[in-house]
Amino acid sequence: MAQNQEMIKPMPADVARQASDKVDEIMKLISPYSTALTPEQRKKLSKASNKTFSFIVKGQEYSEKNPQFMPGFVSTEEFKSAMESYKLVLNLRGMSTQLAGIVNDTAMVNSSGVYSIALDFYKSVQQASKKSFVGAKEIYKDLAARFPGRKKKKPTPVVNDSTAPTELKKVA
Repeated sequence: MAQNQEMIKPMPADVARQASDKVDEIMKLISPYSTALTPEQRKKLSKASNKTFSFIVKGQEYSEKNPQFMPGFVSTEEFKSAMESYKLVLNLRGMSTQLAGIVNDTAMVNSSGVYSIALDFYKSVQQASKKSFVGAKEIYKDLAARFPGRKKKKPTPVVNDSTAPTELKKVA
């Protein structure tokens, strides 16, 4: 058994269904509080990152102690509520990023494993076809037509650019 195949931990269909149901449940739960942005909207938003987090936290702390400096269009309570929501969303983002990483890695291992098995089967059918085993030639032809293979690189044409300088000039 190839190394890729040894890494595969088959997931029972029931476990995958339960996980999918729970993700659907989470999506429905947070949907009323979620926002989907267009690329244009993303560009227009102020960007907060890990580097700006301490600025935001400190600004919120100062606003509670010094409400007289708050702009008239927002209250310290709104700032505090928005900050609490932001922290909760950050936590969810971290958990979902971790989950996405695990799922992506698992999918990569599984895809690599099944591709390796398919390649081994293809090679076996190829040999059986060469030895004229019954049915092997049809399977081999069908798989060969679907084989992703490697595209041959086209040679890069040499361009004769007559506008290019033929000699180097010293810059003073």
